[in-house]
Amino acid sequence: MRSTAELLTDRLQSNPHDAEAYDGLRIIYRDNGDLASLTNLVEGWAGFQTDPALASRGFLEAARTSRSGGGNAHRTRELLQNALE
Repeated sequence: MRSTAELLTDRLQSNPHDAEAYDGLRIIYRDNGDLASLTNLVEGWAGFQTDPALASRGFLEAARTSRSGGGNAHRTRELLQNALE
């Protein structure tokens, strides 16, 4: 049997704009303390946004998550640069 996270991931791969799947997966990663996966998820979501303000907020959230999860400084800096673009 596939996990909820796997099913939500499949949904997002089929439709990157599935907000319900994104929110569900985001909660699972956060609750499990999987900050690396959460960072990847938020970064990917931000990259699919057509609204520059939403994309910027997403990249900023990904940078914060990366930093709090002990991510490398280079990646955090790249995410912050994406938020400014």
